[in-house]
Amino acid sequence: MRVPEQGLMQNPVDNTLLYPNYGEEIKEWTNVLGVSQTPTTTTQNNPSSGYTKTTYGNVVVGYSAANVGHTVPVHETIDLQWFGIA
Repeated sequence: MRVPEQGLMQNPVDNTLLYPNYGEEIKEWTNVLGVSQTPTTTTQNNPSSGYTKTTYGNVVVGYSAANVGHTVPVHETIDLQWFGIA
């Protein structure tokens, strides 16, 4: 069974999904998909100010968003690219 690539968004001020879970998600999905837990790339302020985009291989992408609550704003361009629509 092929497991799809994973895109994860999390933020330190979310009181619903606690921030330490973000690191655990990264560990879980990199393990499932067989890629290193060492980031391939880390980019600050991507897709916007306060965000950090981290990639693991070419199958796991994590976004950490500073000062964003549980409801993460929609980033339409990223979402469309993720699904191969844009």
